[in-house]
Amino acid sequence: MLIKTQAEMITKIKREMQIGELFDELVMPLLCNTADFIHLLPASEAHHHRAQGGLLRHSLEVCYIAVKHTKTTDFDSNETPEERSANALKWRLAVAVTALLHDIGKPVSDYEIWDQTGVYQWKPSGKICFIGLLNTT
Repeated sequence: MLIKTQAEMITKIKREMQIGELFDELVMPLLCNTADFIHLLPASEAHHHRAQGGLLRHSLEVCYIAVKHTKTTDFDSNETPEERSANALKWRLAVAVTALLHDIGKPVSDYEIWDQTGVYQWKPSGKICFIGLLNTT
């Protein structure tokens, strides 16, 4: 499974989320589905994370950095301490989801993905489901 190649980064995200076992219930399914969808696509053609699997790595790194910043960001400055505490998990989850999925449209808008023969084209209505997808434009 592709997501296992990113175990170290996922562990860092889990540690920063500070939600214990809820991570496996709330966040891991999203991480796995994201990895299944974007698979080995690069994040860009000629810039950052342009290698195979770069989009997944980039998405996870952005998620990690964003979640880390939730510790020093006051999302509910006008709320009572009780409200801020009650909303902390919601904010961390919202930030994690938003950061992870910030480039999720790239497979739809930036790429045409074909198999090596040029016969089969991947349609982004589902995960990449055939082997040999190397040509992206």
